[in-house]
Amino acid sequence: MQDKKMIYYISFYIFTIMSGVLYHFYRNKIFLLIVVFAAILFSGFRYDAGNDFFSYYAILTGEKIHSDLEFFSNNLVNLSKYLNEPYIFYFLTSLIYMALMVYGLHKFNALGFSSLILLLFFAASWLTSFGYVRQFVAISLLFLATAYLVKGKDLKFFFFTILAFLFHKSAVIGGLIYFYYKVFGKKEHALSIYLLCYLFFYFVFVDIIFFITSFVGFYHRYIVQPTNSDGFGIFLVLTFLFIVQTCLAKFFKIRDRNFWVANNLFFLGVVIYASLLNFGEYVVRVAYFLVPFVYVSTFFLLKNMKGRVRIFYFGLIFSLTFFTYFYTLYLASNNPTRDFLTNYKFYFLL
Repeated sequence: MQDKKMIYYISFYIFTIMSGVLYHFYRNKIFLLIVVFAAILFSGFRYDAGNDFFSYYAILTGEKIHSDLEFFSNNLVNLSKYLNEPYIFYFLTSLIYMALMVYGLHKFNALGFSSLILLLFFAASWLTSFGYVRQFVAISLLFLATAYLVKGKDLKFFFFTILAFLFHKSAVIGGLIYFYYKVFGKKEHALSIYLLCYLFFYFVFVDIIFFITSFVGFYHRYIVQPTNSDGFGIFLVLTFLFIVQTCLAKFFKIRDRNFWVANNLFFLGVVIYASLLNFGEYVVRVAYFLVPFVYVSTFFLLKNMKGRVRIFYFGLIFSLTFFTYFYTLYLASNNPTRDFLTNYKFYFLL
């Protein structure tokens, strides 16, 4: 990988870490918000970054006809085409995604440097949003919706879930999140219960998805005719982090409800990912809706730790995000089809 292809990403990473150091010393969230603003500009004004970038670009420039986009996604496309500025679509979707993710963290009372570096540098997070544009806008809306659900505001949950669905149909998983939270997600469980639930979802969830997709119509073809099974590395990272966090919380007898609610929701994402892994990326990426809850659980786990243990665990999270960020870029640069990230260009410097 040539260094010049990485300069934007390395510069952004260094800028984020420096801002985090300033935040640590001054305890002023303005330093975090500056990073968020920079991330919006970085992703919003990108060119040739994201595995679906040119698919959307062809639609935005009129080279490709779009007929199956969801309501809000279609309107953003039409706005960009009307103004004859393709970057409008990328900028607005980036703005919505980052703004709602950060606001969701705020509603969970989990906005800090640890949650921000997970949002930006963890697997299936910010970098992935460059490609799966509509889905990640839906993810941010459903993340905020769940923050309201946890606070007992069910109507707001359904409102934002519907908005998410109107950006990407996979947000239909919001229905599962609602019932899972009501039945299982509100409190800590024994390790044996997590194991039983894992086995249940692993062997039964495919049948549930088969029924739902056959009933509603969309995505059913991906279940019947699975594509590749890429994504095992992401599965290992997600599983590793869930096991580590759950065991640490058990060992240190952490009773913080905020941690356990977020950890339970993240657990749902892990088991969905495991059960759908063999059906290919179009199916398994529905689990991405649950990944953001590890940002929240990590924040509260660190908050409840003390001294050297806290420092050690933050070091682990820091190292993990460093690895997932740069390894994702490495994989992109060595993709046999197309380098879908490190060919990044700033739109106004073309």
